[in-house]
Amino acid sequence: LSSQAYTVSQIPFSPKPLTGILIPASDDAVYGSFPIGFPFCFWGNSYTQMYIGTNGWVGFSPGQSPSFTSFPIPSVLPNVPRNCIMGPWYDLHPGVNGFPPTPMNYIYYQTYGISPNRYTVVTWNNIPLYQCTSIRGTQQIVIYENGIIENSIMEKPICFIWANGTATQGLHNITGTQSIIVGTRNSTQWSILPANPETWKYTPLNCCENALINSNF
Repeated sequence: LSSQAYTVSQIPFSPKPLTGILIPASDDAVYGSFPIGFPFCFWGNSYTQMYIGTNGWVGFSPGQSPSFTSFPIPSVLPNVPRNCIMGPWYDLHPGVNGFPPTPMNYIYYQTYGISPNRYTVVTWNNIPLYQCTSIRGTQQIVIYENGIIENSIMEKPICFIWANGTATQGLHNITGTQSIIVGTRNSTQWSILPANPETWKYTPLNCCENALINSNF
């Protein structure tokens, strides 16, 4: 297997549709596996299945922690998700009723396009924050067939009364020994306002055409 590193850059805000296949979700859970729709290369391995954490991340290994309190990465702690894209990782609460667009309908995924230009979108749409359910965030992770990752954030508030309001935005490798961070957003306090949404792009520095395809991950 080859190693793989990434560059991270901010690009013009370019979100995808916010709906798709609904994941009826409860608080602090990991769902999947779900089909990616194509072999996706992540940090030197190729995957055909993904897992979606309700607290804002997409991973490629089973048995991940549903932990709700962000930590700095890289980390080998068992309560820190690995082999994943954190977009960002912080304590969200999809188990709350009574919020638009409809009660408990917050997390979606969908695959679009045709080979070799397919991409899969995972969205947390208007989802309440734990202990601060009157405020909510919207974020999206897009993984492309060519290995590129985009992460759009439409709104990311801070819940100061829970877990010190911290969140982590970045990539974490399978062993918990390497990470790619957006700026200083490594279990720190930061926010994105709806008036200034963002899209970040992770570009792999090398491909993994000869990597093992982990169809069971």
